[in-house]
Amino acid sequence: MAARQWTEEQRKAQAEKIKTYKPWLQSTGATSEQGKKKCSQNALKTGEYSADKVAERKRKAANKKLYGAFCCYDDKRYSFNRSLNYSGFFRTFASFGK
Repeated sequence: MAARQWTEEQRKAQAEKIKTYKPWLQSTGATSEQGKKKCSQNALKTGEYSADKVAERKRKAANKKLYGAFCCYDDKRYSFNRSLNYSGFFRTFASFGK
């Protein structure tokens, strides 16, 4: 949807209306204790956006930049696959000597 194209006269008229109406004085925010409690949590970050998770991602990115792809073994993207699928493969080589 295209933005409204204001003429200079319309812009001035709207500015005058807003100055007489003063909507910023009518906004009071939460007044009840329940509303205040709910609004106090607006800036709370949880999950993947919490401070410790963000700091951990930044630390890993810095280490990767410094040491290359082999630095982050605790990161799932760079961990070795130690599933049971590989154990059968290695068991075949171990049985050659027997």
